[in-house]
Amino acid sequence: MSAATALLLVTAGVVLTGGPADARTTPGGNISTASPATDPQVVLTSPTDGSHLVSVCAVRLSADASVPSGTIDRVEFHLNNQLVGSDASAPYETQVPPDHPALRGSSASGLRHTAYARVVTPTATADSTLVHFGQAPIPPALMVIACPSRAQVAEGSTTTMTFVTVCLGTPGLNLTVTGDTGVSVTPTVLPPGHRENSVTVVAAPGSAGATARVTARADAANCMPGSASVTVGS
Repeated sequence: MSAATALLLVTAGVVLTGGPADARTTPGGNISTASPATDPQVVLTSPTDGSHLVSVCAVRLSADASVPSGTIDRVEFHLNNQLVGSDASAPYETQVPPDHPALRGSSASGLRHTAYARVVTPTATADSTLVHFGQAPIPPALMVIACPSRAQVAEGSTTTMTFVTVCLGTPGLNLTVTGDTGVSVTPTVLPPGHRENSVTVVAAPGSAGATARVTARADAANCMPGSASVTVGS
């Protein structure tokens, strides 16, 4: 390149560098300086786009993240453009309680909330596609509500779910599992006195493809049971 050509480019505001950096815009609008061979990837797996969650349930944010080479520092979770949590190890997830400030202004109808995940590596960041979801009001009945109503767990791993009692008082709960035998839950008996009751769902090794339903029945009359479906992945 001649000196005259270089002078013309600088005068026009064009700067040429000899480095291999390739700056691109990620789906969330951030600039990534990673090369295509090392681009991190992230997908928000929960909540799903267009879904409605019962307003008494915490919002579970989960994501799958990967990088072809190198390491992942953390996955951040953003709800209505607010950072609400992060996780430094897989499975990447966080839970946002229903009274969190980021969820204020929810409505009984419409997709009022947005969420996305951001994967952070030592050299780059990338955002997932933006997801829209809403919150539904509490059903007009005395019942147990499963949070979430659908769950996925990897074989040989565990996940948690919460059963919220919207009953007269805070009765105890009895839990049963129907379906494939590779899925179990612990504990199976929960004492009275708690509105929110967390349990652990266990998927046995080699149970990929199994499906089951976890049902919680209250020790109280006129309180309908609540249940959640469980799918086991590989």
